[in-house]
Amino acid sequence: RADAAFNQTILALMGMGANFELGDEDTIAEMGAVDADGAFVVGKMRYRTVILPDMRFIRRSTLALLQTFMSRGGRVVIYGKRPEFLDDGSALNEGALEGAQRADSTRELEEYLKKAPQTYRFEARNGEAWVQIYAQRKGDERLFFLTNANCRERAAGSLVVPGQMECHCFEALDGSVSPYPVRSEDGFTRVEVELEAGGSLMLRLRPGNGQTAAQPEPEVVLPL
Repeated sequence: RADAAFNQTILALMGMGANFELGDEDTIAEMGAVDADGAFVVGKMRYRTVILPDMRFIRRSTLALLQTFMSRGGRVVIYGKRPEFLDDGSALNEGALEGAQRADSTRELEEYLKKAPQTYRFEARNGEAWVQIYAQRKGDERLFFLTNANCRERAAGSLVVPGQMECHCFEALDGSVSPYPVRSEDGFTRVEVELEAGGSLMLRLRPGNGQTAAQPEPEVVLPL
């Protein structure tokens, strides 16, 4: 049951094109915190939303962090059933996760996540739901790593980012960086993406004229 609920959560988030990462309670216990700005921090990563995927047990240490996180404005979403027990086997108090949002269906989860600040979106072609996106920001630059979780069929769609951007693609085989076509419309930059079955693509976007960059830049990067 737990594995099925977890897999359902992953597929739901992938279908939304959500930028998400997986966390485990061992790592959270060792490296988790809530910073002064109210972000949920694990190591060097910062998050504004935490989803609990139909968990039956939750650690006291995780619960304490989530309570602090919510008290500072953080968003916690319970997708499915709320945790029932703490890690020592004692029952979880009904009000222990007061302030967390409940999402009993994929639609409810999607509607709730739409309320969170969005810095990009991915419009899948033909309703495909297999593209996973990892996004990072470094100053004015935006890095996107897109993967096709379908190992049998190609996937395609449009990465849409606010503002006028230029785009470069990192070549995994030789470490080269080359211009990647974009187009600007209605205050957004659109990047058309096609991924082979099981394939991936790493893109860098930064402020520009919303057109394809003219020349590649001399850089040294490590292969993915």
